[in-house]
Amino acid sequence: MGETDRHEPSPNAELEPAAAVRPQRVLRLDALRGVAILLVLGHHIGAYHEPWGLPRVAMTAFRVWQTLGWMGVDLFFVLSGFLVAGLLFAEFNKHGCIRLGRFFIRRGFKIYPAFYVMLVATAVALHYGGLWDGGRALHEALFIQNYAAGLWPHTWSLAVEEHFYLLAGLSLAILARKPSSFAGVPAAVLVLLALLPVARLASYREPAALLVPAATHLRVDGLLAGVLLAYFHHFHPQRLAAWVTRRTAALAATTLVAFAVAVWFAWRLDAYGLRAFGLSALAIGFAALVLLALRPAPPATGLARRGTELLAWVGFYSYSIYLWHVPAAEWFFGFLAGRLGTGSSFLVGFAFYMVGTVAAGVGMAKLVEGPCLALRDRLYPSLSGSAVTAPDTTKRRCRPEPRGRTARPTS
Repeated sequence: MGETDRHEPSPNAELEPAAAVRPQRVLRLDALRGVAILLVLGHHIGAYHEPWGLPRVAMTAFRVWQTLGWMGVDLFFVLSGFLVAGLLFAEFNKHGCIRLGRFFIRRGFKIYPAFYVMLVATAVALHYGGLWDGGRALHEALFIQNYAAGLWPHTWSLAVEEHFYLLAGLSLAILARKPSSFAGVPAAVLVLLALLPVARLASYREPAALLVPAATHLRVDGLLAGVLLAYFHHFHPQRLAAWVTRRTAALAATTLVAFAVAVWFAWRLDAYGLRAFGLSALAIGFAALVLLALRPAPPATGLARRGTELLAWVGFYSYSIYLWHVPAAEWFFGFLAGRLGTGSSFLVGFAFYMVGTVAAGVGMAKLVEGPCLALRDRLYPSLSGSAVTAPDTTKRRCRPEPRGRTARPTS
């Protein structure tokens, strides 16, 4: 989660009419990431504090947040598909090839240090609590916890993204050997998106063990939608910019209708409907939302600007927040809530949960994730560049790799 760095130059420069607007692009994507992590935090609040004693309207609002907050993961998926595939497409456009080993190393620096630090902390806590389960820990360590039981309920999505990195990297690196093959990416993605509901229904058993499936081959809608956006963004940027500008209202309507479809089935706890229509609708709706975030627009001002910046700040640290929000709440919420007297007040407990889990994630990002990204960028600077450039299909060999360190960590 959290695939780019807000210090990185905008990956959407071709869609912007002026350099002065450029920082707004990354700000919007980080803000969407902030929305995604806040949705997930609300989804898990009920495991630690129930909204009793609130007015009916407020209690209903929190119940809606708790019931539907899992959809934030699907927003993360669309963003990850767009940004990670975009890195590969940008590298190909700039160098004429994709260095797969370098891509995996850079992804590893992003994902593994923070994850395995959390896993080691989990192992220590379980050992001293007498709850150690070596089999579940191995599933986590191998990123197969979305197929076999893991230690935490939220890390399944990390396994989905890890599998996506491997498959997307391999597939696009193979296609890069014959650049004309990239023209088939949209059709291939659309076929896969059409087949996913069929695969989910074929795997459905009544009663469903889960409202929505966690297996990678059943949950890549959002990631594939992101790949499709990245393809047009990097290979047909001017056409995409014009298309988005002409269809802003239609994209907004698509977002609302698609989200309403998914909400209808999720609120009714209709696992069959979600598998058949809901997850596909979420991928479409969130893809339209990302396109809206990419459209040229003047920077927000006043309270809107401050709110966007706050969301972007949370989104910037979203990977570590996501990693640590369940362990932090599990280990510290009950202990401190009892001593702070939060057990009788949902609002106090809610504030404690939100601030505490975000603070834990930001702290671990500064302690682990940030230094690892800085080391990565010194050893393996990004080859993707910052601007969208037209592909040169005459290239058959990579240009020489840049040497030296970059100024700031990038994705």
